[in-house]
Amino acid sequence: MDIEGILSSSEFRSGEAIAEKAGISRAAVHKKIKKLRALGYNIIGERKLGYKLVSAPDRLDPNAIKRVLSRKNLADYDIIFNEKLGSTQTEAKLSADSGAEDKTIFLCEEQSSGYGRLKREWFSGRGGLWFSVVLRPGIRPEAAPHLNFVASMAVVRAVKRIFCVDCRIKWPNDVLTRDGKKLCGILTELSSEIGRLNWAVVGIGFNVNNEIPGRLKGIASSLSDHTGAIIDRQELFCGIIAEFDSLYSMYLKEGFGGLEGEYNRSSIMNGRRVAVEYGGTVLKGFVKGIDKEGFLVLKTEEGGIKKVIAGDVRVLE
Repeated sequence: MDIEGILSSSEFRSGEAIAEKAGISRAAVHKKIKKLRALGYNIIGERKLGYKLVSAPDRLDPNAIKRVLSRKNLADYDIIFNEKLGSTQTEAKLSADSGAEDKTIFLCEEQSSGYGRLKREWFSGRGGLWFSVVLRPGIRPEAAPHLNFVASMAVVRAVKRIFCVDCRIKWPNDVLTRDGKKLCGILTELSSEIGRLNWAVVGIGFNVNNEIPGRLKGIASSLSDHTGAIIDRQELFCGIIAEFDSLYSMYLKEGFGGLEGEYNRSSIMNGRRVAVEYGGTVLKGFVKGIDKEGFLVLKTEEGGIKKVIAGDVRVLE
């Protein structure tokens, strides 16, 4: 067991107790404490009392994440962590093609080539959450967009439950602050044959503690900017996975119809006048909601009803 998981922020732990629990020598404990301090952990030591964790750096610890997921009965999510990747989405798709199992997660601190819908560049500096989940849900290929909705609902649930922040979903793949700034983007890509989904990869890019580039400050925000405090990214990540697992299980049993109501209550778009661009066409109208199949339902300016499964949406008023 890693000693950062043994150290406590509420009480001192003796070197002997740490050594016994970790299964290492007292000398090894001293060396590991020194290494943790070099990594940015604020650990104080008091003679006759031992060691106490004052604060931890803003860095992801895959071993700590695995311990938390195990305690939440989510050990079937396999975490593959890298400090830096070109793209977690690219790595996950390659792994899926090579037989990666359901619920394999690629997670990293920083991406050099992150991307969103239509291959748009996604700035992915340190301090955010950048991860992709390999899924083998056994659904038809045309239902794969539902996984986007499940993931966006999981983000909204986790942020509200852990940090009491009420954010909103913008169909088809964004999570926004109440004032409309982008916090999180979600991308689902897949491999399929006629009538059969081989695998899907759901990628989540979440601005958490990372700095937003100046050119994007008017349209994007980080969660820490919104709350005014540094966010525990490991707590947020584990919270998102827990909510995702619950919603994913419900979806596999009931389909999107069982989630439609909650999704619509979390939508920022219902009742808004929008322009939807798809297939070279621009359609304007008022959003009535998302139906049980995941279609965006519009009342057009001509008075008719149109349903759209995918497209770029711009809120007009």
